[in-house]
Amino acid sequence: HTPPAAAAPRTVIEPSSEPSQDSNRVPRSPSCSVQDIVDLFNKLLTPSLPAVVLVSDTRKKQLRARWNQSEVHQCLDFWVEYFGIVAQSDFLMGRSTGKPGSTPFRATFDFLIAPSSFVKVVEGNYNA
Repeated sequence: HTPPAAAAPRTVIEPSSEPSQDSNRVPRSPSCSVQDIVDLFNKLLTPSLPAVVLVSDTRKKQLRARWNQSEVHQCLDFWVEYFGIVAQSDFLMGRSTGKPGSTPFRATFDFLIAPSSFVKVVEGNYNA
């Protein structure tokens, strides 16, 4: 066995001064469980409100947007509470008297997941 020459380059592995890519990653939010939210709506609010039958791409997009608005929204318990707030509102549930000659307003799924309506429900604007 011949020893390496004294002038031969040696391989030295030094720790990297750059942080690993994993430490730069922003934690991903849990994926939105669209069907579970729809099922909660149907379970908690129908037949008083019209049931959701079709889950369109537009509805999926709206739900995902509400889900990602806040970490608080990224849990099915939030949605149970949200639909509970809706259920307690006479206005949203169609239990209020309408204008003379018209039927009372009743919220729809699309109304409840629209950006401005969602904020109003969460902030208590429809509480009696």
